[in-house]
Amino acid sequence: MFRKVPSLIKRKNNQIEAFVSRRAEKFKKLKPTQEHCRLLTLEMIFLWHAMPTCTAEELKPFLSVCDSQTDHNLLPLKCLLEGSIYKELGEDEMALTCLQEALARHQGKKDDIYIPAFTLFEMASILMKNEQTIPEAQAHLQLIKDSYKDYDFENRLSVRVNNALKRLKATARPATTQNVK
Repeated sequence: MFRKVPSLIKRKNNQIEAFVSRRAEKFKKLKPTQEHCRLLTLEMIFLWHAMPTCTAEELKPFLSVCDSQTDHNLLPLKCLLEGSIYKELGEDEMALTCLQEALARHQGKKDDIYIPAFTLFEMASILMKNEQTIPEAQAHLQLIKDSYKDYDFENRLSVRVNNALKRLKATARPATTQNVK
């Protein structure tokens, strides 16, 4: 089935099709398990920024998919997805723990280089909620902008990073103006 994927690709410049094509090439060499395929489905939901549209009842079974992962090569992705799910469930402390683990587990890896950038963005979106952690959130966003290049879905994340930085600047200005009066 994976051998057929490249012939199904219609637009080489489409990010999702290019991503799926690269995944299919990998799977020609190493057949994925059923658990891996389930995790990849969650990955697509995450990358397409669809998790925020899911209800808590829809999100909770996703955690079971993550829990079933045994392949140590998938742990960074598993932790990123868990963190994102917990964030959407409003469990920010657990989300941050998972996201920090995703960063730690991805260190030194050459595959899936989008994971650290997206992980930092997820962390920043949680940290932006608390006035005391806004500087840390801003640092994460700036790190993404300055240090991460040529990863999957970079354009999509860049738009989100730039919007978040603009929101942070906009909320910081009124406070500065009030302090001057």
